[in-house]
Amino acid sequence: MRKQTKIIWEISYRKEKSVDNIAIIGAGQLGSRHLQAMTLYKDPINIYIIDPSEDSINTAVNRFEEVDQYKNKTIKAFKEITRLPSALKFVVVSTNSVPRLNIMEQLLSNCKVDYLLLEKFLFPEVNDYSKAFHLIENHCVSVYVNCTRRMWPNYQEIKQELSQDTNISVTVEGANWGLASNTIHFLDLFNYLTNETEINLDSSALTEILTNKRRGYIELAGTLIGRINCNTILNLTSSKCSDAPLTITIKSNERKYTINETQQQVIFYKQDKKIESPFKVYYQSEVTNMVFEQLKEFGCCSLTSFKESAFLHVKVLEAFNKFLGKKGGMIT
Repeated sequence: MRKQTKIIWEISYRKEKSVDNIAIIGAGQLGSRHLQAMTLYKDPINIYIIDPSEDSINTAVNRFEEVDQYKNKTIKAFKEITRLPSALKFVVVSTNSVPRLNIMEQLLSNCKVDYLLLEKFLFPEVNDYSKAFHLIENHCVSVYVNCTRRMWPNYQEIKQELSQDTNISVTVEGANWGLASNTIHFLDLFNYLTNETEINLDSSALTEILTNKRRGYIELAGTLIGRINCNTILNLTSSKCSDAPLTITIKSNERKYTINETQQQVIFYKQDKKIESPFKVYYQSEVTNMVFEQLKEFGCCSLTSFKESAFLHVKVLEAFNKFLGKKGGMIT
């Protein structure tokens, strides 16, 4: 049943009452994929969608209904955070970076939240990170950041194979892959594979500020270099004028992997061996449910905690700010 009153949408596919409440704040392209993923969660749940745009809500609900498993869920959609219930088991904040801290403040002042999942890039200002940390501590909420590659089984296998190796490095190359907004994904991957956090980021080889598809935000071209003890161990290059596919190369003294996520293929090199294998890419529409399942069962999940991810985010932000100087610019 659909009602066009104060509730933009109210759709019920079940009768059970004692179920978890979850919310997705931001029903744009990514938010709608989080919503789709929650259809794969096996138990009944109440899903609340918050977005000021009715069109975005309509798109999200339509995508939700494309998936067969939705029939034991209830959806309600509102424009205001204040319409959420007082207790929420799990909340996804999938807005852009600029309003995110304010949204967290509104959310946590109105609701008791057990688990919070934040999209990257977390916040556009360095000072926002300490404010967010104190907010999280004050409200006793467990917070994770949505850098999902560490949840993919193929990367978990690579981590296991690299566990005894030395001199591990990661190189990412391609055209227009969103270096500003996606660097944090690959820094998080490097951190996952190596457990290294004390990396120094050098932005001197960045070359150009580009227009972002999201209004008010920027993108970057060029190379960002990460070093530990003067050794280059992370090299991220996004070129502006080519059609080169995104390629991820992970090397150690013992082995090498070349990964093409678009083609879902990995080539493994060790000594005189070269083996081509499938590489499974997990889209957001099949991950968020797994995050919630882990949180429900174990009280934690495989994603990076807010504290760990914030540390990496600040390193990225400081490197970009050094390149940008007085020009400034917001990273989505």
